[in-house]
Amino acid sequence: MQVQQDGSKLSGTFQDESGSSQLTGSIAGNKVSFSVQIPGRPMTVALAGTTDGDKMSGTFQPRGGGGGRGGAQASHSWSGIRQP
Repeated sequence: MQVQQDGSKLSGTFQDESGSSQLTGSIAGNKVSFSVQIPGRPMTVALAGTTDGDKMSGTFQPRGGGGGRGGAQASHSWSGIRQP
């Protein structure tokens, strides 16, 4: 994932086995939130978390997309570190 900040707005790209997707979001203080529409599937991934210096971490949750794994849409952890 690559994220750029412009004031309180976040934008960037998210890469997975399905390909590359645009992400949009916002930052307020040390709280971040963003979402990604997965290409070719009716699913959005919502990410929320906090920043701490060059690190970000939080949880993400798939929304929509129906079945798959019994329809379960549990939260999962994520983390990232700023690359030079």
